[in-house]
Amino acid sequence: MTDSRTDHSPKSGSSAGAVTTATVTGFNGAVIATVSRSLEHADGRTPLAVVSVHGDVDRDTAPLVERTLLRAIDEHPVTWLDVRQVGFFGAAGVHVLVRAHQRAAALGRTFELRGVHGITEQVLTIAGLDHMIAAIR
Repeated sequence: MTDSRTDHSPKSGSSAGAVTTATVTGFNGAVIATVSRSLEHADGRTPLAVVSVHGDVDRDTAPLVERTLLRAIDEHPVTWLDVRQVGFFGAAGVHVLVRAHQRAAALGRTFELRGVHGITEQVLTIAGLDHMIAAIR
């Protein structure tokens, strides 16, 4: 597995912050997942960190998702994990969500999911996380 990182500066006058992106590729070079982190300003509130995943959340990609998510929670009072583009969500993803929820609770921060659907929704329900972590569908 490899990952590459890219920083994108915001456009002039943009209310969003810089976007940091990392891509996890398999041994054959195929992209398994892309994880990005950005800032959004919602309703004039304090900026919130948004970690977005495009691809799979499994044992190969979960460590990157976890590092990115925990760092965002450490640095911002509100963090969303956007899973709209997640195609597979495995047990390693459940572990990531539990760790993120615990970190946010310990710091008195807000952690929410955005775009829960499909297999991700099914896994969260089976694991009982649908009652523990707020989700914006």
